[in-house]
Amino acid sequence: MPTRWKTLVIALPPDRGSARLGYAGRRDTPESAPAPIQRARLVMGAASQADLVIHGDLLAAAGSLLDAGAAPARLAYLDPPFDTGRSWLARLHLRGPQHTRRQADLEVEAYRDQWTGDAYLGFLHARLRAARALLHPEGVLVLHCDARRSHHLRILCEEVFGPDRLLNEIVWLRRPGRANTGRRLDQVTDRLLVFANGKRPRIVLPRTRDTPRARAYIDKRFTGRETDGRRYMTAPISSPNPRENLRYVYKGHQPPPNGWAISREKMEAWDAAGRLHFVPGGRVYRKVYLEDYNGQPVPDLWTDIPVLNAMASERRGYPTQKPEALLARIVEMFTEPGDVVLDGFAGSGTAAAVARRLGRRIVAIDTAASAADQTWLRLAAIPGPGIVGADLGDPAPPPPGAYARVAQNKGLCRLDPPCLPDLVEALSQRGRTPRTPWALIAAVAVGTRDANTLHVNHLAAPRDAAALVETQWPAKLGTHARLWDLRHRAFDAGG
Repeated sequence: MPTRWKTLVIALPPDRGSARLGYAGRRDTPESAPAPIQRARLVMGAASQADLVIHGDLLAAAGSLLDAGAAPARLAYLDPPFDTGRSWLARLHLRGPQHTRRQADLEVEAYRDQWTGDAYLGFLHARLRAARALLHPEGVLVLHCDARRSHHLRILCEEVFGPDRLLNEIVWLRRPGRANTGRRLDQVTDRLLVFANGKRPRIVLPRTRDTPRARAYIDKRFTGRETDGRRYMTAPISSPNPRENLRYVYKGHQPPPNGWAISREKMEAWDAAGRLHFVPGGRVYRKVYLEDYNGQPVPDLWTDIPVLNAMASERRGYPTQKPEALLARIVEMFTEPGDVVLDGFAGSGTAAAVARRLGRRIVAIDTAASAADQTWLRLAAIPGPGIVGADLGDPAPPPPGAYARVAQNKGLCRLDPPCLPDLVEALSQRGRTPRTPWALIAAVAVGTRDANTLHVNHLAAPRDAAALVETQWPAKLGTHARLWDLRHRAFDAGG
């Protein structure tokens, strides 16, 4: 059945900036977004206030969400293609302890980052408008890019949000430099363009203990050591302003010229807890323990979060996956628990997974069905509210020739080994042979089916090389099963 589109078209907010970036096809930049019908395909838990993963384009998703009256996002994180001119490959690994992760068993195209002329700028301009339409009046947009297009994208963001709404252009040091090649220096940084939608965005400025400067400060200042090995530094407890009521002698120690910074009662409490350092014949200082020290303020150069190495436990084979520590800093800077986080280019779902783990609500969007499903599965493995997977068009077709069967016996259901001929053929061409058909499966969901929607009651999603063993379940959990292969392509099991 062809995709059905609503005739309703949602107007996007006009650009705020007066300066315009000229590029070919500029007149084709959409001033509005279609509102396609959302079709729920996967539901786990209560659907109300559920996290939402949409298979579709950000522009169309904005129209659908605005039409549905979705809650505005406090943070929109966009990690779009960078206009690299290449296709990016995902590295896939067979499941099970008998398969090693040292080398990828299969490489498939994750996404294509190739553009003609200035189509890239028109694409991003429209989606920046869409993201702003979904933002809270005091929300924040973080656009992830690199040096190839950061200058153009900053101008586009200034057009959409206004030139006075730039909060920061953060430079993230992804990795140390390697040998320079040709006539260019090795490119080791990304850019994070941070724009506010309003005049008073909510921000919690981060601190770090992991930069060379912070580590040097710790080594220099935290020289005290308790008998249990805890390190501490001393800090004065003198009042910055004259406080007559805080001028008291404590254990023979005279007060500072302006008085103490705390009352006698608090001084006694700190003393009883062992948090005071007495200098014979001198002042009294408080102890600041290393475990309580949050670090130094983080500037707009981020050097303390390295890129994922090839063997990182959080790596999922997605070619441009960002480290969770980077996304955690961004989410915690601009949101609080319960806020909505919009991830407009979900990829492997890192931003969405981090935000859900931190107690935020999620709207994750990706044009690739495999990316949307991988994100849904990743979120479903994290405790939290319900989660809905939806399509804005027709769902992706199943892998050609894929087949699995559910057998029932005495109130139990069993999933027979699946068949994935195209995946087996692709692996055989690389000299890889799965020890068991389950090595080809990334996840299995069990539940009841209502029209085209699977209501999931049980999910078996093995991590890394763990074997999939949940192949039998009580029929009361549902007699329908949906499987995802290594490429996160979904197909249903027959009865």
